[in-house]
Amino acid sequence: MSATFELRTTKKSGYSTVFVRIQSPRLGINIRQSTHLKVPVRKWLLPTDSVARRHYAESAEGYNVFSKLERIRREINIRLAAGIHVTPDDVRLIVASTVLETDISRLNGGRTSGIRPIPLNEYIEQYITGMENGTRLSIHGKRFAKGSVDATRQAVKQFRNYQASKQTMLDYQDIDMKFYNDFVSYLQSRNYSINSTGKCINCIKNILRAAESDGYNGFTYYRDHRFKAYSVNVDSIYLTREEIDRFMSVDLGNRRKCYEHARDIFYVGVCTAQRVSDYANISSRNMRKVNSGDKGKKGREFITIEIIQKKTGNKVSIPVSASLDRVLQKYGWELPHIPESRLNKYIKEVGRLAGIDSPVEIVRTNGGVSTKESLKKYELICTHTARRTGATLMYLSGMDIYDIMKITGHTSPAILKKYIKANDLDVARKIKSKYDYFD
Repeated sequence: MSATFELRTTKKSGYSTVFVRIQSPRLGINIRQSTHLKVPVRKWLLPTDSVARRHYAESAEGYNVFSKLERIRREINIRLAAGIHVTPDDVRLIVASTVLETDISRLNGGRTSGIRPIPLNEYIEQYITGMENGTRLSIHGKRFAKGSVDATRQAVKQFRNYQASKQTMLDYQDIDMKFYNDFVSYLQSRNYSINSTGKCINCIKNILRAAESDGYNGFTYYRDHRFKAYSVNVDSIYLTREEIDRFMSVDLGNRRKCYEHARDIFYVGVCTAQRVSDYANISSRNMRKVNSGDKGKKGREFITIEIIQKKTGNKVSIPVSASLDRVLQKYGWELPHIPESRLNKYIKEVGRLAGIDSPVEIVRTNGGVSTKESLKKYELICTHTARRTGATLMYLSGMDIYDIMKITGHTSPAILKKYIKANDLDVARKIKSKYDYFD
């Protein structure tokens, strides 16, 4: 008569929940209760004396699970040995207090007295408050950008709506693959695209990761490789040099000044390859005169734009071309301010007037259904198109990839590749012009 553990599944791979089973004909006990702990099925099915099973049990994940199971077993067996009749409520309490006590111990250096566990929903509120007031910093040690805070708030709003639809309050142990699949289906039923759904999942994972680091979350189901934030590229356009020339030379004489302002702001984004939060706010404060340092003589001066990127905190210095200088001089190096939503509206119209209307096929996903759609190119122009255009044109001009990274602020070529949207024909032209091998 003792507590044993079992999996209630027929599958041979993936993760499954461990159940505790207590049977005692003498005491009239027959209880099966979830421990809320999950293990890889393959590891669980290994012989208990095998090397592979021992290695798993000694891993961080395995130790977390098996140490808790052993404590649950011990607490139940002590009661059974004393002839105490154990009820399902007793087992649920033992399971909950065992997992909770372990997490509190981690938080307080082994001392459990005086520590109040924070439920997931309460922790989320504290997390967002910390993002907003600066007491919680990003992985770069910087304050979170407003866009990151807004995205997290939107994800949390959907998380709360989901709980309301289920008429339940979720806690750390509930965020498993069953939740993931159900939450994704819920978002798709609300016409969330793959990318929007992925952003929500990423935000939830960031919160769970922080809760684990803070010592509140001992459940790591969110680390499952299937608990993934999927995304698709729906805005992969860039403007060619010829299209940029048309964009900048289009006649806007009969349009309000805001269209000309929007066009010029966008062009500053192309020349600097920055995010709109950085390029739309460039002013004389960002200007610096630099000596070229030519050998053998006094170097000539040129102008750079120096920016501390809001999202990452990276400092970048961008040489100012003659055409960019003319645009900035036009406004006395104080660009007019236009809200991003209006900026997007205006630059699309400028693109339409400039005849940037070649068809572009994209894939959209709504309600879990992917559909192909053909749009005119100007319909896809947005503020971030400027950053992609700048990075791509720099690449096609023959600029070294690591020099481009110094401008864009990217930390690796792999990340920068997302912004270089040159097609195969563009790359072929670049290679042909740069290397005489193909002459």
